[in-house]
Amino acid sequence: MSLTTTELGVRRYDRAAIMRCVQRGRATWRGEVMTLTVRLSQTWVELPDGWRLAGIQFSSLDPA
Repeated sequence: MSLTTTELGVRRYDRAAIMRCVQRGRATWRGEVMTLTVRLSQTWVELPDGWRLAGIQFSSLDPA
């Protein structure tokens, strides 16, 4: 299995942050190769005890 992350970007807003990237994954299941390319977006919020993931979204992209 392999996972590659590219186009990483983070924007910070006071006590929140948005992280976006492109992830390309490749794995083999029962001899069949599977690939997936997605845009990943995460929303993080800063709380008194640290940063917490508040939301995550995956959007399929054409493999390239």
